[in-house]
Amino acid sequence: MIYFLTAIVLGCLMTFWDQFSGFNRLLFSSGARRRQILAMKVRLYLPVLLIGYLLGAVISYAIIRSGVPHDYLIFYWRSLFLYLPIFIIQLIAAFAAGSLFGMVIGQPLPLVITLGFLGISAGGFSIHVMYWLGMNTRVNYDRITSTPWFNYAFWLFFAILFIGLCVAFYPRISLENSHQYLLIPQLRPWVLAAFTIYVPAVTEDWLFAGQHAISMAITGIAVFSFLYWYLYRPQWLGRKSTQSANHSQTPAP
Repeated sequence: MIYFLTAIVLGCLMTFWDQFSGFNRLLFSSGARRRQILAMKVRLYLPVLLIGYLLGAVISYAIIRSGVPHDYLIFYWRSLFLYLPIFIIQLIAAFAAGSLFGMVIGQPLPLVITLGFLGISAGGFSIHVMYWLGMNTRVNYDRITSTPWFNYAFWLFFAILFIGLCVAFYPRISLENSHQYLLIPQLRPWVLAAFTIYVPAVTEDWLFAGQHAISMAITGIAVFSFLYWYLYRPQWLGRKSTQSANHSQTPAP
């Protein structure tokens, strides 16, 4: 879990800090293509993460081996080499996810809140999805999700998804939208729709116990109203200020 969170934080810092500090203006004006800039950053950060993980695993193994008598220490090397690639793919997926959120969110506190909420709720939401897919018992859920082949497919899918989104979105970062919640204005309707559906789905009947429909409807309306105001209000203010500036500069007849 520590390495997973470290991968997310490192990915966020890689893409968020350059945008927040204004360094992206210098990078983007250098003449290099944006995807080349992103690839250069990944080549700097990702090896540090993977090497750190492998060194940490070796040190942990050495500590365990030094503190436990040899006769009582049994390692299943086949399982270790079977699951080690899964852990590496998991770290890459977490790193890509952190890079994606740091890439599209331009405000530090909302970035932390968004990642925190998604991290806390993702586990429960995945259980709901599994139940909706027909795994209606905890035994079936644990039996399927604990298999290595499920984990390979699951984490490989999300690693490819997040990497693809990073490659697609990085050239579309808008420097004019720096320090706003979304650095890519085209994502506003998608983010609005996603959170309007996701938040009621994970909170369910938190307002009224046993009344899923009413609670989810009220939550969805509240989330939609707040996010619509939060995402689109800067545009309204920008239009008003532009109109007032143009009006003040218009010469009197």
